[in-house]
Amino acid sequence: MIRVLLVLLIIGITVWLGLHQCTQFARAPLVITPSASFPKEKNALLGQSVARILPYCPGFQKLGAVLEFTDLAEEDDIITLHFAVSDNQSIPAEWGVKGQQCTLRVEKHAFSLDTRAACQALCLGAPGVEGQEVRKELGGKTQEALPR
Repeated sequence: MIRVLLVLLIIGITVWLGLHQCTQFARAPLVITPSASFPKEKNALLGQSVARILPYCPGFQKLGAVLEFTDLAEEDDIITLHFAVSDNQSIPAEWGVKGQQCTLRVEKHAFSLDTRAACQALCLGAPGVEGQEVRKELGGKTQEALPR
């Protein structure tokens, strides 16, 4: 019985260490806030739009990002979100994300990230590709990067 408990303890510690290494960048929870100038009547639409894309932007939560949404524009079935990335974050400096202004376009069945590699890196949790828009279907499939 003691041997079984000891084996279970060793397995538990091994799993915990593995999970700890997978979350090495996460130092704080994801924080999403509208800026002071953000239209309050659009807060609900902001929340719905961000909730739709979160499963496809693992970097936001992995990195514990702080995103300040500065604007939201609606046109037909397209919602364009603009956000600033705070300088006070634990994001790898080589990604060049801090202080950036980023744009996300949320459509009916897809969303796209602007052509800044830094903004892509923040969403994807890995370095992005400068000059290419990243587009993802909201069903989980990634489409080819689109040159601009």
